[in-house]
Amino acid sequence: EYAIFSKVEMEVKVVQVTDPKKPLIRRIKKPGLVTQQTEGKMRTIRNGKTQTIVYLDQGCYQVFPDSWEEKVEYGRSIYCGFEPLVNPRVNFTKDARFSTTQFDGRSCVAMTYTARAGEITFYVDAKSLLPAGKVTNQTKGQVMDITEVYRDVKFINSMKTSEFEWKPPTGYFNTAEAADLATGSVAPDFSLKDSTGRTVSLSKLLETNKAVLIDFYFVDCAPCRESHKHLQKLWEAHQVKGLTIVGLNAIDSMPAISKYRNSAKLTFPHLKAASETIKGFGAGPYPSLYLVGPGRKVLWSAKGPKNDQVDRALAAAGF
Repeated sequence: EYAIFSKVEMEVKVVQVTDPKKPLIRRIKKPGLVTQQTEGKMRTIRNGKTQTIVYLDQGCYQVFPDSWEEKVEYGRSIYCGFEPLVNPRVNFTKDARFSTTQFDGRSCVAMTYTARAGEITFYVDAKSLLPAGKVTNQTKGQVMDITEVYRDVKFINSMKTSEFEWKPPTGYFNTAEAADLATGSVAPDFSLKDSTGRTVSLSKLLETNKAVLIDFYFVDCAPCRESHKHLQKLWEAHQVKGLTIVGLNAIDSMPAISKYRNSAKLTFPHLKAASETIKGFGAGPYPSLYLVGPGRKVLWSAKGPKNDQVDRALAAAGF
């Protein structure tokens, strides 16, 4: 069984951060810790056994083992910062240090330990014995100091994992069950609209080009945006040689796609994709890249930002 909280008001303050330079202050109010609604068109559902990421605009979802099951750090992952403090089965790290102190104007018990990214301190209200907050001093990777303050926390009884089971709506598909196009397989054809309303099909593109590099992405995907800088350079270098690049986006609206394309100064076409296209290619996680040649034959594919691999694949295809 897993304990949950019926209401949490969480205030997060990033005191110091190298990128972006401006401090981030946000307030989050949510009804519990097991189901989280994220920004944009994605939803994450966790029940202690599995973590399901639902792509609301794509009609698909991915299922992963929940990190609570991975026995990392101190035995369980942190979700809103304090499950380890209320779960008696958790084994804390050997360097855990306990003390009494003031936090958010409250007398608290603090537990500090060293994690991979830096030092983390949990605060529990000494009066209510409920979580008061968390401070992370991250010294590896993106350097930042993060203070999370939890107020108006209300504890309710433990609930069984089965009470948090999620059933996919009709028409949703599991990406693990979708086609995962291997090299040498035939890519499905598509006919999709660009920002001008023009219909673009894969088969038509291959009539006038030697190969098509297909990039599945969404606007808020940081690795996708970083990859687009390299794809733009490839587009400028190889377009005259018979290579075309198309960005396929099933998550964002066409106005959002066009706005991003203009702000990022991308000149290769971007199309509004359908869930059938995502399923047909087995796209995800993002970015997902497919180099398609004559006869819609898949010459190469990769998931994640793979700039070096893209270059080698294009060279092997004669670009």
